Amino acid sequence: GDAEWALEVGAQLVNLSVIALLYAIAHHAYGRKAALSSLLVLCGMPYFTLGSVFLHISQPFMFFWLLTLYCWLRWVQTQDSRWLWGIGVAAGFGALSKYIMILFYGGMMLHFLLYRELRRNLVNWRIYATGGLSLLIFSPDLIWNARHEWSSYIYQFSRGTSGAEFGENTLLFSIGHLFLFSPLWFVIAMSLLYLNRNRLWNARSSESAITLVSMVPLVFFTLTSLKGSIADPHWANLSYLGLAILIGKGLNESPFAPFRNKLLAIGIGFNLVCILLVLWHVQSPL
Repeated sequence: GDAEWALEVGAQLVNLSVIALLYAIAHHAYGRKAALSSLLVLCGMPYFTLGSVFLHISQPFMFFWLLTLYCWLRWVQTQDSRWLWGIGVAAGFGALSKYIMILFYGGMMLHFLLYRELRRNLVNWRIYATGGLSLLIFSPDLIWNARHEWSSYIYQFSRGTSGAEFGENTLLFSIGHLFLFSPLWFVIAMSLLYLNRNRLWNARSSESAITLVSMVPLVFFTLTSLKGSIADPHWANLSYLGLAILIGKGLNESPFAPFRNKLLAIGIGFNLVCILLVLWHVQSPL
């Protein structure tokens, strides 16, 4: 229903599911210690704490994105086609939550193009059947739009690619997502991508599988912010979910391992300051 308690309970159930999935992915890829660190990294991101108190469409979307990421990671490592069907189902329901689920398939295609040993999958019929399964699940939205002059697609596309002076929103978008997800974690994430660059050359490594699909949304929305009329910083949430996993693993390795607890404390402390500022603003609006 629309009772306040139902919305609150629903929000927390979905949030717990998102947390459980992120833990499962990190645990499978890097083990228990990295998985626990990944959850603590999330605790240092204002978006994932302040944004968890109410129900919104990004929560089920993040759940299906992570479910798709889990299936993708398993497929990259095993080449078991059963995981492809999992991708098809999860991505289909993710697209019903938000159209930008298509970016996950963009990350997959990029993965195939960049790694020669996986390039043969560009002609693998199962990959396209996976997309067809997602499209079938997504078809109610297509049918509705076909009957209403494609109104939602026209609205979303026009808002994302026009309506502002070139570069007007890019700076605001960049500053916004840095503070919404913590400048500390962004700097550490970029450092880890550089330090682990050799692992990114391995097509079947967890680093390459997670990094490529996770960075596509951040790059995509940065580019659309150059001309789009709106560039909401929280759209980078998909990228930071993947980065949280990589950071959780990186904090337990050189050169960050000796400073792991201090960095986590700083990250969580930054988040607490943000929470207090929000609560203060709620009580005494400017």
